[in-house]
Amino acid sequence: MAEKCAERLEIPLRQRFRKLSKGNRAKVWLLLALAQKADLLILDEPTSGLDPFMTDALLKLLAEETAGEPRTVFFSSHHLAEVEQICDWVGIVDEGRMLLEARLEDIRENYRLVIAAGNGLPAAPKAPVVTVTRNGEFSRYLLARDAETFTAALRGQGASVTAVTPPNLREVFLELVRKEEPCTSGNAGATPAQPSFPS
Repeated sequence: MAEKCAERLEIPLRQRFRKLSKGNRAKVWLLLALAQKADLLILDEPTSGLDPFMTDALLKLLAEETAGEPRTVFFSSHHLAEVEQICDWVGIVDEGRMLLEARLEDIRENYRLVIAAGNGLPAAPKAPVVTVTRNGEFSRYLLARDAETFTAALRGQGASVTAVTPPNLREVFLELVRKEEPCTSGNAGATPAQPSFPS
């Protein structure tokens, strides 16, 4: 296991640790963590200091070493594209508050960003709407579910729906950090911050 990891991460094993670069030192620490085969592995920003090639190699190695095994990897990162690449469950935290905890697949299947233009559109979040922002005549909604029903209702009010798209994790995060209160597990519908509108 250790030799395989060292080879995949291109760690120069014959070189003294104190003479290694910062990136190679980080890879040694990761090798030591992975080689333990612990039931719970906690990694805080594990790709820090790694180039894109090594980052990809590490993420693939983590996926391979934990696939089909009763092991949990707690992976903390600000690089949300990496989180999307490797994680099954995600938790979005802002200033120590858990804003969302859900299966990544559920977010991909159910969450939608809706952009619409018109008069008298909903101006405050109400389930399934998670957040509302307004820019001129356009309103932007993040929905946790039921996008088709919501957009049909908007069109029924005479609104023009210009986009209905599945958001990536970065977009979900940017929308959710506006919330005032933490939500419960699996529910992003806690009391949101009231959006500000142009006067």
